[in-house]
Amino acid sequence: MFGIMVSGQGFRQSVGKEIGILMVPIFSVVGQENFHLTLLVMATITATYVSITQKYTIYWDLMKNTQERMKVFQREFREV
Repeated sequence: MFGIMVSGQGFRQSVGKEIGILMVPIFSVVGQENFHLTLLVMATITATYVSITQKYTIYWDLMKNTQERMKVFQREFREV
């Protein structure tokens, strides 16, 4: 959305053309009246690759240590 505001109408049209390359074959198979099914499939694909990306890019030991320090801090803060 930010790219559309900054880059203008031309950027919006180019993004639409690129997405159209992917969506036209899907709509021809599923049908435009089953848009919700297409949306569900796309959401599932998005959730899958986001989960995989998160799994391999987050430093879990650091996250665990940070959460433990925050628990201690919150406990002390409540006592005060």
